[in-house]
Amino acid sequence: MNKNTCRKQNNGFTLIELMIVVAIIAILVVISIPIFTGKLAEARAATCDANRRSLKAELSSSYMSGEIFNEGLISSATLQRDYGKNFDFDTFCPEDGIITATFDGSSFSVYCSKHSNNSFGNKGVIMSLKDILSKYTVSKMDSGAEGVDDAYTNEFLKELKAAGIDLKKMGAQSWRYNKKDDMLYWSTVDIKDKAVGEAVPTLRYNFNTGTYTVWISKIGKDSVTNGGTEYNVLSGFSGYAPSTNNDKIQSYETALELYNQAVQKYK
Repeated sequence: MNKNTCRKQNNGFTLIELMIVVAIIAILVVISIPIFTGKLAEARAATCDANRRSLKAELSSSYMSGEIFNEGLISSATLQRDYGKNFDFDTFCPEDGIITATFDGSSFSVYCSKHSNNSFGNKGVIMSLKDILSKYTVSKMDSGAEGVDDAYTNEFLKELKAAGIDLKKMGAQSWRYNKKDDMLYWSTVDIKDKAVGEAVPTLRYNFNTGTYTVWISKIGKDSVTNGGTEYNVLSGFSGYAPSTNNDKIQSYETALELYNQAVQKYK
């Protein structure tokens, strides 16, 4: 009996052996978690990309079948209100990125605030914009100066291109940066041929506070200092969109919806 008992005890694990096994398992877990997390992130990004391509195809099909889409930033609420389409953008991105679409009059682009380089809702893009803009000492830069002999604006656009940022693809057909208040203004409306004084709905991002607002700009005129060439600009001193008076500071998602409402009002 005693011999059998001893034999059974000799077949077991010692405390040191158990500790070694536990340590090995812990090491494997520590190694595998980042790998698993990375693969999961890749899978979510791939799912978001596939969903956005699917949405683009559906929007393009609707356009080809005769539906007319307004130029601007398209949200799920816009599709429901203006076209009776029930797209739930909240389900498109597994990581809850904000989905927006832009329409330039002939084709669509669909972006995610977490998985697209061309989205004003992407914090990485915003930080890149801030880093690039901080290098310039000029008081302002405008989209109207693009192509005109304005070295600062053209150099700024070159830096954006090198960083993989395209303001027009992000929906900014017109834009202005004011150094004094550190704000970027942009609109889906091309103001190049608009009349001076005309009201234009505009989105603003405040780099100091990290917040978005919806603004009604008025078309003004400016000129290149060294050449005197005049071009249209977004005035930064007009006023908040009427729908935002009670809550002027918005999230990106809310700002998009309020902006689209303003676009309909000022068509």
